[in-house]
Amino acid sequence: MAGYRLCRVKTAENPFFIENISTNIYSIEELCYFFVGNVPLIDATVMNSRLTAWVANELGLPKLSLKMEHAISGKNGILEFVGVAFSEIGYLSQSEFNRYAENLNAFLSLPGPMKMKLKGDSLCRVGKYTAATRVYREILDDDDGEMEGMESREAFLGAVWHNRGVAEMKLMLFDEGLASFRRSMKMRPTRRHAISYVEALGITRPREKYTEEITAFREYLKGFNDGSDVGEDAIYEAEEILEVARKGIEVDIPADIYGYVQDLAKEYHASAGA
Repeated sequence: MAGYRLCRVKTAENPFFIENISTNIYSIEELCYFFVGNVPLIDATVMNSRLTAWVANELGLPKLSLKMEHAISGKNGILEFVGVAFSEIGYLSQSEFNRYAENLNAFLSLPGPMKMKLKGDSLCRVGKYTAATRVYREILDDDDGEMEGMESREAFLGAVWHNRGVAEMKLMLFDEGLASFRRSMKMRPTRRHAISYVEALGITRPREKYTEEITAFREYLKGFNDGSDVGEDAIYEAEEILEVARKGIEVDIPADIYGYVQDLAKEYHASAGA
């Protein structure tokens, strides 16, 4: 996918559109490539009669189509569904398939919220930030559901808030992103969470406001135990990253980056119809 098509086997005249990653595929090889790299995204948007009909009609593989239909309704579910596709073209060796099956079963055995988080993370990885924020929001809205009594619940929720903030910043939803980062810091924050928050402040706040919020953040960090990796040096690391980033930008940006970034955000949302 990534801008090219694999062509060792027959390609379809009419592609199949994978909704989760907004990508057209043209061959069984590309479908297998998707299965291998996107386990959390193999859901009802892919495992359906629309795909099996495409396999039969566009790829000329009616027997494979029937096997996939059987897998959808069978007890072995996803593993059988992807397995028959792999077997059709020998996409994976036996040892590779065994490792894949172990990883898939490990994923399927996770609690629902963890599987959803991995889905959101996968969507972020392929640049589908709006869809990712919806997944993260669903997890957080169901805070009192499957997560009740879950081990390391606070750490998990902190990670979800952080990743939601990352997706929102990518969408130039700066206020929402900062709010999500703050929520992550109130859970069980990590050094990465602290650095993300400082970086976000650095590109979205006027200099005076940045100084004010960083001062308050420094006071907040003093409340963590000495053994924590979340501390004052996390701020210094983030500020070094910001300084390197500013020096590496080749366009003329004013010393106070705030107005520049806000203008970019307005242009982005205007072009996106937001």
